Amino acid sequence: MNRRELQKAFNKANTLKPGPATWGFYHYDDAAPAQMGSIGAFLWFPSRPAMLSFLTKYLPYVNGPRDGDPAAVSESVAGIVKQVQEREIDDKAAVRRLNRKLKDYSQIEWLGQFDDLLQGKSGKFAAMLRKWYRDNHTDQKSSSAPIPKAEVKEFMQAIRMYGC
Repeated sequence: MNRRELQKAFNKANTLKPGPATWGFYHYDDAAPAQMGSIGAFLWFPSRPAMLSFLTKYLPYVNGPRDGDPAAVSESVAGIVKQVQEREIDDKAAVRRLNRKLKDYSQIEWLGQFDDLLQGKSGKFAAMLRKWYRDNHTDQKSSSAPIPKAEVKEFMQAIRMYGC
């Protein structure tokens, strides 16, 4: 994997402004803390196919053990992504399987559309993230209610720093 290509793809996904139909995922590096593990970030994509392609082509190369084999991990991830594309497994099952294959590389905490984060359609992570946002960036405390349109811009800015 060409480091320049990897950095370019990662920067593009990290800086894309999410919109209602934008797809993305939140991941953290699954390396030891001394190797800067556990640092997380949202990555955003214009479409679901673009996100799935990134998972296969780039995520195994972002971080990993010194003696790891990211090419083999990428191949395993490609198999899981194919199952998702062929609707053999849903996103929740895919995340569980991906996390097993990406052990010591990256772990995916959430995967879905930006609107799912705003509206609460993504389960516990989305609810926890909205509560974190409200506790740290608004006067509303302990609320995981959907994010109204008036707060979307501030919410987008806040989650850019989540996990860093």
